[in-house]
Amino acid sequence: MEVRVYQDEVGEYRWQLRADNGEIFADSAEGYRHEGYAITTAEKLNPNAELVVDDTRRASPPRLQRLTYVGLAQAVRSIPKFRPQQGA
Repeated sequence: MEVRVYQDEVGEYRWQLRADNGEIFADSAEGYRHEGYAITTAEKLNPNAELVVDDTRRASPPRLQRLTYVGLAQAVRSIPKFRPQQGA
C-alpha cells in the first residue's frame, strides 16, 4: 500500500491511497496550496503506507521521489509557518 502525493492540473497538491494492485481506494478530496500540507495530512491519515511524491507535473524534469524520514522532515520544514498579525 502506498500514498501518492501529486500536483493536479490547477497547481494544488493532493494525495491518493493506492492498494498494491494500483487501485485507488481513498483520496484527499481537496487540494492543498502547499505540498507540505498534503504530505503531512497523508502521513497522519495513512501512517502505515509508503509515501511517494510524484512530481511529474512540475516544470522541472519528471522524476519520482521516494521520501525517507529525512526527506519528509525537509518537506515539512518547507511549510510556511503561521504567524498571527500583531494588533489585529
